[in-house]
Amino acid sequence: MTDKLYVSFLRAGDKILNPDGTVTESFRNSWNALLLRTGNQVSNDVLGVINGVAQARAEAAAAASAAAAASQQAVDAVSGAGGSPSFYLTSSASDVFGTVVTTGTATTSAITFTTNGGTGPYTWAYTLLDGDTFTVTSPTAASTTFTINIAFVSTSKSAVYKVTVTDSLAATATFTFGVSAWSEAGEGSGGIIP
Repeated sequence: MTDKLYVSFLRAGDKILNPDGTVTESFRNSWNALLLRTGNQVSNDVLGVINGVAQARAEAAAAASAAAAASQQAVDAVSGAGGSPSFYLTSSASDVFGTVVTTGTATTSAITFTTNGGTGPYTWAYTLLDGDTFTVTSPTAASTTFTINIAFVSTSKSAVYKVTVTDSLAATATFTFGVSAWSEAGEGSGGIIP
């Protein structure tokens, strides 16, 4: 009987999550009806499917962010890494990411930039080019992490950022990179969705 219920419950094209991470009205109604017919025996299996879909979406968003940053890095490389051939930046990573177990603040790994050429001292500035707004934890430093609030389980945030370094003679160099974060939803016990 459970197999037949899965077929009728998880129809092709059914939308499970709204863009904000909440469940759709049609999913809520179908889920609650299923639990009333079967008890709670399939709740963990179906929640596992939801979490798997959300994780796939998070990984796709992170990949898109990294691809956009890589594309900009290629453009920067052609033009002398966003500066002159004698003044450019190298980076410890091409993109950074962070996770949070369910909801709350996610913090990425650190990204560190090194100047090649130019005349010190240097000033640093980070600019959002596309995507979600993260907090730059050290906005005037050569090394920083990024934080963002993840309000819903199994959701993701991603962005493309650019760092610009200016030397004491007003020469600049830039580096573009991807930033992403997501919720790693735990396996729930299931139950009626309010």
